[in-house]
Amino acid sequence: MENKYFCIFLTFASVVVLGSCVNPDTPPKSGNWTFKDCMKMTFGARFTIPVTYNNGTNSTVDVDLASYAMFDESTCDAQSAKLLLRFYLSPSDSRLLWKFILDFIKDGGKYKLDTVTLQYVVDNHFPTNIKRSGQMFNEKTKDYQPSAEIGSYIGCDKVEFNLGLSPIGVSMFNVKMQPFAQAVSGGGYGTKTECEAPPAPIPTGRSPTEHIPTGPGPTGPSPTGPSPTGPSPTGTPADSGGSKTTLIVVCVVIAVVAVLLIVGGILFVVLQRGNKNTYKYTDIRY
Repeated sequence: MENKYFCIFLTFASVVVLGSCVNPDTPPKSGNWTFKDCMKMTFGARFTIPVTYNNGTNSTVDVDLASYAMFDESTCDAQSAKLLLRFYLSPSDSRLLWKFILDFIKDGGKYKLDTVTLQYVVDNHFPTNIKRSGQMFNEKTKDYQPSAEIGSYIGCDKVEFNLGLSPIGVSMFNVKMQPFAQAVSGGGYGTKTECEAPPAPIPTGRSPTEHIPTGPGPTGPSPTGPSPTGPSPTGTPADSGGSKTTLIVVCVVIAVVAVLLIVGGILFVVLQRGNKNTYKYTDIRY
């Protein structure tokens, strides 16, 4: 019985150790937004926001777009479409409202993504040792303008571009953007047009990144715009220092240790069973 519990302990410890090596590049959860009969959107998004620590050093913070973001304030007509997504890092505080806005316009027989905007708040969800004001910020770009034929959608596995002068990096995953769905015969997204590459490459070698996950919210968005309920985000910022290479090395070492623990546990059990079969205790009475 003791051996049984010992093996269970080793297995649990190994799972916990290996589970600590989660890939920091795991894409954010994708959301699905269908507005009236004119707009169908699917994607996940991550915002990489530059910050300055109190000691003067610079870094970045990653914040994921909530997959449950509300979209009831979106608009569309014959010539334009606006996907306006609203979400909260803290559902209990309406002052911490974030907005991610995609503006599309028709251009002859095609359409293009005209402007991308992020409205965000630097608040106590960010690391406590950075300079922050708590006010709302707006960053936008007209530099990234992918286009497609009317009746087609813009789609790709991943695309990256920048907002503002800072700049803020935007990474979009599993992208399907159809702002004029009414033009698709039979409904759906239509034919695919690959996302165009941004005009300039995203800067490499950036500072270590803190990651702020958004908390769970209402499942399944609806055009009526559900109220932002649900628990506040949990967990602490991850990937606060070191390079990806260092993280990989650490994970490999941890994995090797976990395997050794499992093998050692098996050998221990085998030896213990052998001992029980070899040695017998005699009840000596006087």
